[in-house]
Amino acid sequence: MAPPASELKAMTDAFDGIDRLAEGAPRTEGAPNFRRLPGFPLFGTGQTSVEGFEKCLEPVLKKYGDEKHIFWVNLRQEPVVYVNGKPYTARDPAKVNFHLEISNPEECTALENDFAEEVRKRGEDFKYFKDQFGEHPEERASNEELSEKLAGVTTLNEIYAAIKDKVPKLEPIRIPMNQEKAPEEAKDRKSVV
Repeated sequence: MAPPASELKAMTDAFDGIDRLAEGAPRTEGAPNFRRLPGFPLFGTGQTSVEGFEKCLEPVLKKYGDEKHIFWVNLRQEPVVYVNGKPYTARDPAKVNFHLEISNPEECTALENDFAEEVRKRGEDFKYFKDQFGEHPEERASNEELSEKLAGVTTLNEIYAAIKDKVPKLEPIRIPMNQEKAPEEAKDRKSVV
């Protein structure tokens, strides 16, 4: 169970070296590792910046704009809020290098909304930790708390709603998956299908 939003800490949802595409592969600013599965209308990306959402949709709409629906599936298992246009995840202060484990999409969205409100209540000095690259959480360096002036906070659902106003066929879906563990085959496959 996640701590209450009032106790959660913000962690950048990006780190140096996050983009792991092959050398020479096209890059999309604001969308780390954005790529298409060759031969299929299936794309993938790391957590985008606010601007990255629309940059990802450009090639999708160009090639598949006649489709009835465009599904944006988010597999994040923890709350993500956007502060000053950049993604941050909510973390347990006792285990700041570990992802929160939330398997219910509604619970994740509710905590996301609560955390966004909490960030706003904390004032204009936004404090956060910078994520470190490490294959496993225990390999990540200890983090120092950083800060910047808070200019704006938004949630994933608010971003999806704004995009859906421009692209009504966009259908966002959240299927929380634990990225630190192997998927639970029966449960996770059923959710995806």
